[in-house]
Amino acid sequence: MAAWIGIQCRSDSSRLPGKFKLKLGPYTLLEWVVHTARFVAAPNVAVLTPYGDEAVIAECDRLQVPCFQGSKNDLIKRYMNFMETYQAEHVMRITADCLFMDRAELFYMFSIAQRFKLDVATNADSNMPRVIDGFDCEWASYRTLLWLDKNAKKDEEREHVFSHLYNGSGWADYFSEEPQFKYDLTFAMKAYDIHGLHPEIKLSIDTQEEFDKFNKMVAGKNDRLGDKK
Repeated sequence: MAAWIGIQCRSDSSRLPGKFKLKLGPYTLLEWVVHTARFVAAPNVAVLTPYGDEAVIAECDRLQVPCFQGSKNDLIKRYMNFMETYQAEHVMRITADCLFMDRAELFYMFSIAQRFKLDVATNADSNMPRVIDGFDCEWASYRTLLWLDKNAKKDEEREHVFSHLYNGSGWADYFSEEPQFKYDLTFAMKAYDIHGLHPEIKLSIDTQEEFDKFNKMVAGKNDRLGDKK
């Protein structure tokens, strides 16, 4: 049973529609994330998109990366159905707008979680000290998603997959109901010796202004590299 990285992507983002195919330097946003994920888990990398999102499907065809279509708003179901189709025992969830995801951070979390066959691990819980916004990743076993599918009732919990665990008594309920599950609440803490805590920094792209800012940074870097030639 394999472990996969599932990249969440859609074309109808409310704040910046079609952002996944905007080019930042030589690559589209989705392409940056696919490259990072392949560095960690090739060939077990796929993009998860809503049914019929033809723009994302076309970009996945261009990048030659598997594209799984599922529920638009129920991301718990989308990831569950993906794991059933690909016979995945574990999945690492990342999003297509986190193109600056640190390879070392992702590799560390993926490899350790896989080695110890953890049922859940995350650096994205806002209730705990966390890393840079844009390095977010969440690891789950199939049986963890089954538990979430049974217990997450609110629409926003279904859409954000792990949020039921982060809110209220979520973690306590999870561990009391499933004591045999392997988990590590301090998982994110282990990476801090390497990267440090910088929750004030945001490296994900949600708006046109953020894209323009990072585009200027990349263009400036390219200019400087060009000057050295």
